[in-house]
Amino acid sequence: MDMPRLDEKDEVCGLVRWHLQRHGADAAILVILTEDQGAAAKIMAGLQTTLKPISIRLAVTATSERYWRWDHGVPLDEGRWDRDAFSPAVAHAVMAGQQIVANRAELQQRYAAVRGPQREYMQAATRRAVSEVSTICSGGVQHVSDDQNRLAGRQHLIPLLDRALHGDLLLNREQLARISVWIGIAAVRDEVLRGISRTNAEAHAQVWTHAAQYVVPPFEAPVLTLAGLSRWLCGDGTQALMALERAVDADENFLFAQTLMEALRSGLHPRVWDTF
Repeated sequence: MDMPRLDEKDEVCGLVRWHLQRHGADAAILVILTEDQGAAAKIMAGLQTTLKPISIRLAVTATSERYWRWDHGVPLDEGRWDRDAFSPAVAHAVMAGQQIVANRAELQQRYAAVRGPQREYMQAATRRAVSEVSTICSGGVQHVSDDQNRLAGRQHLIPLLDRALHGDLLLNREQLARISVWIGIAAVRDEVLRGISRTNAEAHAQVWTHAAQYVVPPFEAPVLTLAGLSRWLCGDGTQALMALERAVDADENFLFAQTLMEALRSGLHPRVWDTF
């Protein structure tokens, strides 16, 4: 969560404890990142008191330059971050398959709306995709049954999506427009949702995050919500929230995005998806 104000300390400490207890945690790692180490010390002291009897395995406060390790409310030692982009820590993270970004703004850019000439191109590509999909779904998607739309999606979207998910195809802009239009059809979207699980969530996250960078109205909310869902199933709550915030901004009445947003805010564990 974002760094709280000091007058919110007790409320935030209670919220952290509630989340940990809800998920049956018997231990925790605490990290507080802020340039105001006076505030960090007070919040850390509050957490270490509030979380009992949950064991605190590691407690760290940090600025952008230094970090301190805490034990029983006392900072024991300190050190400097190795901020070199080619440091051993970064190299190990990359080798382990982790994505490294310089800051939060760079992460948010993954879910920013497409701009400029690229947006104009995607608007034209999306109009072409709408025409194509409407032709396939004879008479337009609103005039055929869900079963017919679902069958059309299986024939025309799922094979393309499967190739992208398995790494055999990097979707170009025309294909990104096509999958955005298909996923705007509720029955087709439901078909795709049935195939998303925690085991393949990473592959879906890559595809839908890519699509999120090119999607244009009125298909933003469905695409961004699938990006948010797959990021949540990967355990990446930060990116999930970024995607869902944009989805809700695009269409505040898109119930699926609203429901997922509430799930994230309430700390719901991704394993509940397996029960649906």
